[in-house]
Amino acid sequence: MNARVEQVVAVRRYNYPRGTEFLHTVRYVDPDAPALLSTRLKELRYSRKDEAPADDRVRNFYAEEQEKKRRGRLPAFPGTPELGLINEFGWRLQGFIEDARGRLRFQTLEEHVYCMGRHTNLGVTVDQTFAFPRKVPGRDGWRPQDPRGLPDVPQAGHAKLETETYFERVQGGDEFRANDELLTRFFPGGVLDLPAVRRAARGGDRDLAWLVTPSRERALQPDKAYWALVREQAFALGWDTLLAPPVNVHREVENGSTELEATGRLYTDGRLHLAWG
Repeated sequence: MNARVEQVVAVRRYNYPRGTEFLHTVRYVDPDAPALLSTRLKELRYSRKDEAPADDRVRNFYAEEQEKKRRGRLPAFPGTPELGLINEFGWRLQGFIEDARGRLRFQTLEEHVYCMGRHTNLGVTVDQTFAFPRKVPGRDGWRPQDPRGLPDVPQAGHAKLETETYFERVQGGDEFRANDELLTRFFPGGVLDLPAVRRAARGGDRDLAWLVTPSRERALQPDKAYWALVREQAFALGWDTLLAPPVNVHREVENGSTELEATGRLYTDGRLHLAWG
C-alpha cells in the first residue's frame, strides 16, 4: 500500500514555489496561422526553480547586484549549457536554439549568459519571469496565447492603455522606431493617432490582434532576416533582426549619462501585470 505524502507550501506573493517549471517556445510569425504562431521553433526555453530564497536574501541579492555594477563587475553564473545556468534567485535556466540546418541545439555558454541577464538583472520581472503574470484571467489563461478578441488594457497601476503608453513614450512601434508599417498606421505626419489606438480598448470595435498584426509582407520580411541569422549562426551579435540599418541609435556609446533622466524620459513605473478588470 502506497502512503500518500502531502507537503504544505506557503504562498508568497509574487514568488513561485520551489519546483516550479516552465517550458516556453519562441516561434516565427506565420501570417497564415490563425494565432500567427508558426509550427517551426526558433527557440525552446526551459526553467526550473531549484531554491526559494527568503525575502531578506532576495533584497540582499539586489543590493549586491547594485554594488557589482558600481564597481564595474560583470555577473557570473554557475552551471553549464548541458545542465543549465543558475542565478542567485534559485532559478536554473536552459535554452535551445536553431542550428544552421534549422534543428534545435544547446545554446552556447555565451548565449546562455545573454539570456540569464534578462532573467536575473531586470527589475521589471516577477520572480525573474516575464510571460506568466500576464496571462488572461480565468480558464482562457490556461491555453496558448491568441491576441484575437483580446482588448488592449492598461498595466497595473496605470490609467492609459499599455500600447498607448508604449507608443507615446517610444514615439514608434518598436525600440528603434524602425517599423515603418506601424509608423504609417499610427503616426500619420509623425503624430500619434490616439483615437485609432484606442479602438482596440475594451468596448472598442477592434482588438489586440488588429493593433499588432503586421501585413503578410511585413511578417515574412523579419522571418527571412532571422533565417539569414540562423544560417550564419551569428547570435553573438544579438537576436534582433532589422530590415535596414537603424537611424535612431547611437553610433558610439561612451560612459556617462544618456540624458534620458534629464529630459524626463526615464520611466520606472513599468509593470508586467495587466489591469484586466
